[in-house]
Amino acid sequence: MSHILNILKKVKPEYKESYLQLFHECRRESLKEEACMNYTLYQSLTDDNAFMLFEQWSNRKGLLAHTQTPHFKDFIESTKDFFEESKRIDSETV
Repeated sequence: MSHILNILKKVKPEYKESYLQLFHECRRESLKEEACMNYTLYQSLTDDNAFMLFEQWSNRKGLLAHTQTPHFKDFIESTKDFFEESKRIDSETV
């Protein structure tokens, strides 16, 4: 059973380029993780500063391990002030 995350982010306009650069660095390392099946960022068609991150992990253990990696921790710390809004939706395949 895979674990899915949909994370909705509204980035402050002045941080958009930095956010994208830091995201792609984190993505590159995340895709190397054994449990990572998908780590894709989508941009809204109607709002250039609205994004949805789709993550798919082969299991919850892999997702939890991801949150302890240096690249993830660095990304979270570096972007903590970048957002106007953020919402996380967790789900699992059935």
